[in-house]
Amino acid sequence: MTAVPRLLLLGASGRLGQALHEAWTRTDAGVELIAPSHARLDVLDPTALHATIAATRPTAIVNTIAISDVDRCEVDPDAATRFNVAYPRELARAAAAQGAWLVHFSSDYVFDGRRGGDGPPYVESDATLPLSRYGRSKLDGELAIAEACERHLVWRVSWLYGSRQRNLAQHLLEPAHAGTTVRLDGERVGVPNPVSLLADHIAGALAAVLVDGDTRRAGIYHLSCHGRTTWLDFARRFLDQATALGLLTSDRLPLLRPTGPDEAARPAPRPAYSALDTSRFERTFGASMPAWEEALDGWLAARARQRRA
Repeated sequence: MTAVPRLLLLGASGRLGQALHEAWTRTDAGVELIAPSHARLDVLDPTALHATIAATRPTAIVNTIAISDVDRCEVDPDAATRFNVAYPRELARAAAAQGAWLVHFSSDYVFDGRRGGDGPPYVESDATLPLSRYGRSKLDGELAIAEACERHLVWRVSWLYGSRQRNLAQHLLEPAHAGTTVRLDGERVGVPNPVSLLADHIAGALAAVLVDGDTRRAGIYHLSCHGRTTWLDFARRFLDQATALGLLTSDRLPLLRPTGPDEAARPAPRPAYSALDTSRFERTFGASMPAWEEALDGWLAARARQRRA
């Protein structure tokens, strides 16, 4: 009888963690899911971390804990190093000792974004040159994991929306924001992704490697919808589609405006272009990612169905 895979999910209360938890519980994926709370496990304590992993004996460890506040990392680089480099390194060592797969998340911010909005999307082998301390910490975390744990899947993701936490999609759908001005970046180019879609694909990829154990599929993957846009143009399509589906009314919409120079100024620099090429993931796991417009339309249609139910 084949043992049921045991997954240790760290950070289940965050946006990616919640989406992954829902992906496994919604599909009845046939896994034993362990999701300790922050109160039960201090992930920055190496002794506690190793003890928890030794006690739970997971088949795979899925880590969604990190500092993703780009500006906080810029003003507090020590915290960025603790959470985004030292902790993943220790986690990778513990996973290797257990013989477990490690799933971890990185960022489009490992690239400098200077190839221009008309350039090709970044592939995994492109040269990395982070502009910010956040981007550097995520890249260093990738390198630490690859060095310590052969069985790893590191996902570079970008521009997430649709979680329960505060995010642009939630803000645009909130009735209290009707008629208010929402200022968004109309210059930076990237790819928006519904977090639930990425979670479903990640769950499927992990299931595949747990079945065959093929370490040739280990490594870094870009996971993103196809295409490119700006946050401002994303929001314009969002409001159009949400209105057509009855989620919003045309006379009570937020007012979209581009950010000005003062509003765009932040402690940490952002890559001006960060579209990710997801071909390696699609080839390796036999998957197909949609265009960002199709993904957005599908996400909004699902919200409309939920409202009618």
